[in-house]
Amino acid sequence: MQISGRSWQLVIAQFLLLGFILVTGPWYPASEFGQFFFVAGWLVGIAAVWAFQRSKLSVFPEPNSESQLLTHGIYHYIRHPLYTAVLLIAGSLAFDQASWMRMVAWVLLLVVLLMKMDHEERLLIQKFPDYNDYKKKTWRLIPWIY
Repeated sequence: MQISGRSWQLVIAQFLLLGFILVTGPWYPASEFGQFFFVAGWLVGIAAVWAFQRSKLSVFPEPNSESQLLTHGIYHYIRHPLYTAVLLIAGSLAFDQASWMRMVAWVLLLVVLLMKMDHEERLLIQKFPDYNDYKKKTWRLIPWIY
């Protein structure tokens, strides 16, 4: 699997922003509201990894040669549950104690992940002819919203 320069840029940006959120404040939200989204993010992430059991998980958008289109489990409802999980967990940390630097980092993380999703979906359409049909049946990040 050849990783493009674009993918490297997006993954590096993603991890720099996540790292910034982690080193600039607590790693667990103080409020019950923040804790709800923190736990929800972990549950979504675990469900996504569980669905990946027999597939090779990668932080890069490029599907490997052995990849199969996942449409079961949480992927039956959400096309990018791992991104949903990252945004929920990071958001619960960034917005819980209202640090403007962490909130800006989260917004930038959202932008990077949206760009990464666009890139990944273009690659998945090339690899899986039925990906467009799958897109019509599922939500991108949040069921019934987006």
